[in-house]
Amino acid sequence: MTKRFHGKIGEEYALFERAYTHFNEFQERIAKQVSKHCKGKKVYPILELGCGPGPTSKKLLMLNKKAILTAVDNEPLMIAQAEDYLQQYEDRVYLVQRDILEYLDNMPGSVFDAVASGWTLHNFDSSYREKVLRGIYRVLKPNGIFVNGDKYAQDDADKHHADFNWSIEQFVKKMAEKGHHQLCYDWIIHMGFDEDPKRLMKERESLSELERIGFISPEVIWRKRMEAIVSARK
Repeated sequence: MTKRFHGKIGEEYALFERAYTHFNEFQERIAKQVSKHCKGKKVYPILELGCGPGPTSKKLLMLNKKAILTAVDNEPLMIAQAEDYLQQYEDRVYLVQRDILEYLDNMPGSVFDAVASGWTLHNFDSSYREKVLRGIYRVLKPNGIFVNGDKYAQDDADKHHADFNWSIEQFVKKMAEKGHHQLCYDWIIHMGFDEDPKRLMKERESLSELERIGFISPEVIWRKRMEAIVSARK
């Protein structure tokens, strides 16, 4: 899998938070959906794919106090930042630097009560992503939950384009106007690559793909602009 967060864009990843007023709500809703599903369990393992510097990881650990989290990312820089950011949870989190598909392929089946991800799967081309989704399905326990917060393009093209333009405006206002011109440029280029038809995740198509793989009742449980949260059970 291509590494998309090396260099400056990875070093300054925290500035990404400033560009999205719904950043914290997004992370919290992912964690709450996992917590709601796993309520009543004494201890339960969660797998997070693409942990980055750890914002979704922290919410998962804060709201799921009985959870043991395994967080996987292929970027050394992201893992290093996550180690620092999640120090207080070191007894409940295992950080793994590895390609996500490689990790899934080497895991036995029916291991995790929940698999979660935030802003990760949109980085994959469709063929790689399908393999990852099938791997997620395999490692989930029966009735386990998959919660993915990500860029899901609205099926209405005009609405999607409006959301995309809004996101670009946020980068300009929160980065370029504050002097982070190169970083703003890097993020806009990143956003442009995400629009590649081989990578773009459309809402309706994404839900249908989950059903084809075998997931039960995939649905969008939250949306703000480009971002939506999809939940499905095994």
